[in-house]
Amino acid sequence: MVDDVRRQGSKEVATPDVPDDDFALATRRAAETRLRHEIADFGNEAAGRETGRLSRYGLADREDAPRGREKDRKARAFRALMEALLSDPAYRERYERVVERLQSAERATEDALADVAKELAEAERDLDDIQKRAARLPNGARVYRDAHGVVRHEDGSVVDDVLAATIIWRGDEPSYEEMTSAQARLQQLHALLEALRLYQADVLGPARDRLEDRDEPPTLEELDTILLAIEETMPSHSEASPDPVEPARRDAALTASIEVPSL
Repeated sequence: MVDDVRRQGSKEVATPDVPDDDFALATRRAAETRLRHEIADFGNEAAGRETGRLSRYGLADREDAPRGREKDRKARAFRALMEALLSDPAYRERYERVVERLQSAERATEDALADVAKELAEAERDLDDIQKRAARLPNGARVYRDAHGVVRHEDGSVVDDVLAATIIWRGDEPSYEEMTSAQARLQQLHALLEALRLYQADVLGPARDRLEDRDEPPTLEELDTILLAIEETMPSHSEASPDPVEPARRDAALTASIEVPSL
C-alpha cells in the first residue's frame, strides 16, 4: 500500500504508509528524549559541569554575575575607604607623595631600560670591532699588546715569546687595555640591565600593588616604607662606569636615564 504518491518529472515515488498512531507515538518519544537531554544538560551546566552547550544556555554569564557584583561591591567599598582616608590631610599628603614618586620612578626606570639596552648594543658592537681588528697567532687565536709591550691572550695570560715573534703587526691593532675595557663595559651594562629589571619587578610592582590594594589600603607607616624602598633601592649609574674612550657622553647618558626627579 501507498499513502502518498509524489511526482518528480515523469517518475512516481511511493511513500510507505505509516499509521497515524505509530507516527504520533514515535514523535512523542523523540520529544521526551530531547527534553530529558535538555534538562540534564541544563542541570549539568548550572552545576558548573561541561556539557558542550554552554553558549546555548548562556549560564556562563549568569555564573559571572555574582563575581561581577562582588567586584563592584569591593570597588565601592575601596572608594569609600579611600575617601575616608584621604579626608585626613596628613594621610592624603603622604599618599599623593608616594604615588607621585612611584610614577616618577616607573617612568625613569622605563627610560633607563631603553637607554641601557641601546648602550648594550653599542658596547657589543665596540667589542666585536676590537676583536675583529685584533692580531692573530698562527692558530687564529686573538692576542693584544699591552701598554708595556707585553703580548697577551684575551684571558690575560702572556703569549710565549716564540709565538709572539710570529705575529705580523699592522699597526692599527687595539691594545690589551682597550679590549679589557670593552669587556668590562659590556659586563657592567648587563649587570645594570638586570638590576633595573629586578627593581621594576621586586620594588615598583609590589609598591603599586600595595597602593592599589582594594581590601586593605596601606597605613601611614606603610606609605613611608614604600617610599623608602622606591628611593633607596633604585639602581645607580655607578653600577656601569663610563667607557674611558668616551667618558663624558656615556656618563651623561646613564645619569640622565636613571635619575628620579626630586620632590
